[in-house]
Amino acid sequence: MSDTLKAHQSRIVPRYPSYPTALRFSKDDSAKPYADWLIILPAQD
Repeated sequence: MSDTLKAHQSRIVPRYPSYPTALRFSKDDSAKPYADWLIILPAQD
């Protein structure tokens, strides 16, 4: 293991997931809202 990795692995940092927690999912969730959102995003160069 590199010294750089060792130095960073012991740091205490907040963990912010970029997705809802499992408790927020339901059987009614579908990919459609996300697909619709991706369609309207502007293209990046």
